[in-house]
Amino acid sequence: MSNSTVFVKEESTIQLCLFHNNNNYLINVPKSWLKKNPQRKWQYILPNNVKSLRITESLFGFSIDDMETYPTNDYIRRLFLNESSYD
Repeated sequence: MSNSTVFVKEESTIQLCLFHNNNNYLINVPKSWLKKNPQRKWQYILPNNVKSLRITESLFGFSIDDMETYPTNDYIRRLFLNESSYD
């Protein structure tokens, strides 16, 4: 299971950080794509190569102001909906 979790406000989309092809990207995904954390129902778990913006900035030292936005496409949709992304 992924080590990264996120708290989500009531918005319909959430902004996260995707690590893909040795780069960090901002992504916007629908809240409906997020998977509930089975141990803590108030949290969501994220795919292995996705982190919250707070973790990306504070733990890894990347500025979100310097990141490009990755389009919400079929790759992103499959990443969030495929169970193997969470191993």
